[in-house]
Amino acid sequence: MNTSLSHDSIHLRLQNDLQGLSHIQSFGWLRASELGQFMFAHTKYPRQAAERMVRGWLERKLIIERPLPSIAGRALVLSEAGARLLRQHGSETAKTNKDWGRFDGGLWHPDQQWEHDLMAAGILAKLSGDFRSEREVIATATARGVDLKKIPDGLICIDDTWLALEVENASKTGKDMAHLAHGIAWFCSGTVPALGDIQIKGAVIALDKHALDARGCRINHMARVTSALENIISSSVDVKFLIFERQGFSVSNFVILNVTIESVSGARIRNFLDRNNAWNLDSGYELWEATYMDVRATVWFAADNGECWWVNIEPNDQCRYEINTIAYPVESADAGKMKACELLSKVKWK
Repeated sequence: MNTSLSHDSIHLRLQNDLQGLSHIQSFGWLRASELGQFMFAHTKYPRQAAERMVRGWLERKLIIERPLPSIAGRALVLSEAGARLLRQHGSETAKTNKDWGRFDGGLWHPDQQWEHDLMAAGILAKLSGDFRSEREVIATATARGVDLKKIPDGLICIDDTWLALEVENASKTGKDMAHLAHGIAWFCSGTVPALGDIQIKGAVIALDKHALDARGCRINHMARVTSALENIISSSVDVKFLIFERQGFSVSNFVILNVTIESVSGARIRNFLDRNNAWNLDSGYELWEATYMDVRATVWFAADNGECWWVNIEPNDQCRYEINTIAYPVESADAGKMKACELLSKVKWK
């Protein structure tokens, strides 16, 4: 009996070793706090469980500890022995990360991105669902020859949909904000090349609720990102904003907001039509109509055609619109009105 228990204990320890060291390999480095969330979130004290495991790894020289700045704690990286253990059990690309960071005057310093990367890991650890770290995304894209216009901070699967994670905890302006906005729009476009069996179809933008700028003023990340997107998109995009709070250097609480962002031109037309009560309802046919600059927009419910709402516009002979004969299915009358305004915003007048 004792032999059986000992064998089971050794097997469980090996499984925990492989799972935990694989998490560290995926991110390059982790703290015990985030590792505990990945592995022991179902327990009452996940961090303490991870710390017990880490002490054993240190004794067996499977990892190396590095001190992070301030009171952020300690980073865990794979040693050569830890990488070798993973390779022995099928992870052929595992390698030590002992050279991460730099030594200066005998003191070790992490790279400049360490806090941003820590927030990304913390958010992925808090979210329930399959995920990929930024390092895994880069490795997969490189191996498959996929050219990504923007590298996300990670991928997360929510409601069976893979979303690109973008973490913003610092103020962006100018080219940096434009680059972020174009990246988010691209992730939401449905045109991102597949990464193996993963197809990115949206974005979740994680924002630090209490982020401050260099002057100590609160940064309204959500308004800034929304404004940047409004000015570059040609049609509405659905994004998720994850508003998180920090306790020290850890992600504590968060809420997720589902937001539809309209293009500036489409939103202006929608506001104009709503302000002038331009939408007319024919309740007998479940049909809405509005006219904007002599172009008629129609939104109707078709029970015999997919039992959904449809929308199209019909330009007069004074304008040119390349796809005016196409009707688009939408989820509701309100979504149809929004889509109609996007189509109206694309009309090119002669």
